[in-house]
Amino acid sequence: MVMNTSGTGSGTASGADSGASASARSPWLNPALVKGNRSRSPHDASRASAPVEIIPDDSPVEPLEVLSQYVSPGQPTPPSPAGVQVTGLGSPGCLASPFPLPTAKIEVPATPASLPGTKRGRQRSEDVEFVDEKPDFQKLVMDEMTKTVVPLLDQQKRQLSDQLEANNTVLKENVSQICIGACASANEGIERRLTGVEASLATVLEDNKKLSSQVGAMAEKLDKAIKSLGHSNSLPNLEQASQQMVGSPAVAEQQTVNTPSFYRTPDPTKLFANVEHRAKLPAKNFHDAFAKLASDVGISDDQFQINSDPLDNYFEIVFTGPRSGATARCLQLFQSIALGKGNYKPTNCYDDQGTLHKFYVNPDKNGCQVRREVLCKDLKDIISHHIRDQKLFVQKSTGSIMVQRRVLASIVVTGTISARLQWMPAQRIKYKIIDEVQVAIEEAFSVLTGGESRP
Repeated sequence: MVMNTSGTGSGTASGADSGASASARSPWLNPALVKGNRSRSPHDASRASAPVEIIPDDSPVEPLEVLSQYVSPGQPTPPSPAGVQVTGLGSPGCLASPFPLPTAKIEVPATPASLPGTKRGRQRSEDVEFVDEKPDFQKLVMDEMTKTVVPLLDQQKRQLSDQLEANNTVLKENVSQICIGACASANEGIERRLTGVEASLATVLEDNKKLSSQVGAMAEKLDKAIKSLGHSNSLPNLEQASQQMVGSPAVAEQQTVNTPSFYRTPDPTKLFANVEHRAKLPAKNFHDAFAKLASDVGISDDQFQINSDPLDNYFEIVFTGPRSGATARCLQLFQSIALGKGNYKPTNCYDDQGTLHKFYVNPDKNGCQVRREVLCKDLKDIISHHIRDQKLFVQKSTGSIMVQRRVLASIVVTGTISARLQWMPAQRIKYKIIDEVQVAIEEAFSVLTGGESRP
């Protein structure tokens, strides 16, 4: 919307309405629309008091280039083609100093006349500004920050670095003092301990010297005693006496081919295994089954050797190595089979057809031991007919009959075809083996041994 003021005033020519309309259409010709400090003229006062005339937006407006040719600084404008006289900025009626007209392109902000509910009226001079170019605010801000903020940050950085270096220096001094104090105290403790160890070592060395001197004195006394006894011809040979008392392998191996096997010395490094019902088993299968029993007690298969036919029912196991070690391993394996209270480990082996057979393991025995075990089993059958309310057991190692873990009778083998029966009187009387019962048992036993019956 463009407003035109009309009225009377000094210094204006005829046709002021047309000049006012032209100045209203062009912001450079309307002093009211030019923003800036300038002195107000009498024309402004007269126009301010005059009534306001609203000119429609669609009225014809002449371009600025056309109007500028009629304006000259300091002189009244010549008549326009429409017969309108325009007073220039340098005319006598204007107190402002003349200045040349700008030629830059000016963007005039749009008026809100087209908005609904807006009144058309005179446009305020504050809404028009001279805009040559759009300022770069980001660049201005960055320039100002570079001038002000960056130096402050650098100064703070230098201050922090100096403070950090000072703190590090103090910390290094404190750590050095602490380390020096700790090392000094530790060194003092170590020196005290070393001093104590040296004193103890000196005491030990003195004791060793004393002990060495005592041992030397005792050795000299012993040598004198032995020398004093060396002249006696009645002094016994200690080596022969020890072999006769304890027995040695050399004495046990003095048997010859003429020595009877009935009383021979059993070999403590051998075990014998016989298969039940004399079933034939492959040697490899029996070796694997026996190696399993040996591994349970920590005996490897390279510590024993099995002698038999490729297919046999009787196997000889010989433990190898030093005699003392082989004897200990043989006894260890044999005792591990018995679990106690009449229970034994399962000793089974498969044949070629996959049938499972049981085998029994026994130590080496001479003829006397075998005969005693056979007679003991037969004696158990004889006594069991007379003692029916108690269970009897056979102790093979001693050839005894046991009742409730007590010996009732034992067999004493006196020869290859002779043996006798020895009773425990208390147990015999307790179980009423007296008179006729005792006589009947002894007669039956005499028949077994091949001797004559009692008269």
